[in-house]
Amino acid sequence: MTTPNPAALEIAHLSKSFGLVRVLNEVSFVAPAGLVTAVLGPSGQGKTTLLRLIAGFDRPDDGRIVIDGRTVCDSRQSVAPEDRGVGFVPQDGALFPHLSVTRNIEFGLPRHQRTRRWRRSSPRVDEMLHLIGLEGLGDRRPSQISGGQQQRVALARALAPAPQIILLDEPFSALDASLRQNISHEVIDILRSTGTTTVMVTHDQQEAMSIADHVVVLLDGTVAQQGSPTEIYNAPASAAVARFIGDANLLSATIDNGVARHVLGTDPTSESNHPNATVLLRPEQMILDPADGFGALGVVEQRSYYGHDGTLVVRLTNGEAVTVRVPIAQLRAIGDEVRVSYAGQVQI
Repeated sequence: MTTPNPAALEIAHLSKSFGLVRVLNEVSFVAPAGLVTAVLGPSGQGKTTLLRLIAGFDRPDDGRIVIDGRTVCDSRQSVAPEDRGVGFVPQDGALFPHLSVTRNIEFGLPRHQRTRRWRRSSPRVDEMLHLIGLEGLGDRRPSQISGGQQQRVALARALAPAPQIILLDEPFSALDASLRQNISHEVIDILRSTGTTTVMVTHDQQEAMSIADHVVVLLDGTVAQQGSPTEIYNAPASAAVARFIGDANLLSATIDNGVARHVLGTDPTSESNHPNATVLLRPEQMILDPADGFGALGVVEQRSYYGHDGTLVVRLTNGEAVTVRVPIAQLRAIGDEVRVSYAGQVQI
């Protein structure tokens, strides 16, 4: 049995309004020490505001922030940003265009640790250049390196003073799609190698689910669910979470005497009787049956091709639509009549 990591960051009942607009409402979660926590939510849900509150750039209306067991913000006090032990990487990196890579990284150090102008760099800067794999590029300016390299320099600047926590604000959103996945994994690998606790905000579900150890789903300014990516994907706490985390088929059902009945079949359940329940099936659970099979009858309304596989949206005879993920060989034409069943367990 593994011992859970202690909490490096604890957020308790954090609220923030701007004028009459409530941006964050009673937000509570923990970020385990040494791991990557992704705060995931649609745009405009207060994710950047949350990071600014943790960093100390803004102050909450209510709530408490605890870093490594030390309260840095509550109703009585607010520790200055520079004294919180937090590193912040903004969305665009915010490198100084007139400074070299070396000087940009060195700017993250306290003044007494910076070198004199005529010296090339400090040992700590050299260590950071090695960590991010940019030895030999210290004299270049940001405009002379790639977007992915710029992101690594911004990370090195935040890591230079050895903070307890690194905050990343949509760190890969400005990168080309072709670079984004590789750079995100490179950056996270760097952070894991240092053992630094990381809190990253993103609106990209795939990004959060693929690189984070712990995910906090933020919807309508409040925490809708938190847990491992597997827990959240396989057992979403609500229909809203299910819709946001990957594609979801939500079908109407009735529950009677321990049995959930829906258009695709029946499933045992421990849920209490309910005339208006909902069951969840992921597209990858769906199966196209032969024409003479026992699946529910429907008509293909939409067809999407992704190269490695594809999806079909099938309108069933009861009026509900389901998305079916299939191998390329099973893609059907719009208007085709098909039968649909499923494998595995439904979520109720």
